[in-house]
Amino acid sequence: MDSIINIRDLIFKQDERFIFKGFNLNIKRDSFTTIVGPNGGGKSTLVRILCGLEKFDGYINIDGISLTKENLNHIKMKIGIVFETNDQAFVAETVTDEMAFILENLCYPKNDIEKEINWVSTFLNLKDILNKDPNNLNDNDKQLVSLACILVNHPKVIIIDETLDMVDNKELLFQKLKTLKDTTIINITHDLSDALYSDEIIVLASGKVILQGDKKTILKQEEILNKNGLQLPFIIDLSLKLKYYDLVDEIIFTTDEMVDKLWK
Repeated sequence: MDSIINIRDLIFKQDERFIFKGFNLNIKRDSFTTIVGPNGGGKSTLVRILCGLEKFDGYINIDGISLTKENLNHIKMKIGIVFETNDQAFVAETVTDEMAFILENLCYPKNDIEKEINWVSTFLNLKDILNKDPNNLNDNDKQLVSLACILVNHPKVIIIDETLDMVDNKELLFQKLKTLKDTTIINITHDLSDALYSDEIIVLASGKVILQGDKKTILKQEEILNKNGLQLPFIIDLSLKLKYYDLVDEIIFTTDEMVDKLWK
């Protein structure tokens, strides 16, 4: 699998302090990747750099295009970011108009606008709130609408920067997102529980990649994770303890899997 994001020799300073110095990272195309790490480790700064919101030294390529000032508009068409929504003011009077506003600015034909809104509202189960004011919705629905406004344009890369904590069923949502074709999901979090839905986990701390690999490999590194302020999810911690006593033979990621293993 090739990389959709390639970062080489990234250097970024803030208030004369290096956040990244000689930083390298590849993110696989069409993967669900979780970048996890303690607060202050560089996660949100990396997101801002990828969005073109921060100047940097080094090389970044996103889906075959170098991240430069000249290419920034092309990059913005390929990458969508789900921002914090608790205090976000939506611009339109209805959820439908909020999504249509985005597509109209991108010069979508009217028929295509209706088609895309119908698709995303079905995908995220938003049909019942399409005519409601998005600013008056509960936190769950606000976050789903914010996500819908990203999905409606089918970006190649979707970045979720610790913004879906109020969703009622995050597990179901992540499972849905994993079904999207030709889409790379990058979930930014400080909570390892969110990493259970990933294909790959990247542990970022002090501006460095501490660990990178598939979730089974990374979640076995309890000592390194704890050293970087990360606690194993309960179900992983339990399965590792049971594995030590030969009660299970592998890491278990869900409660249902645990019940099935123990009742066999």
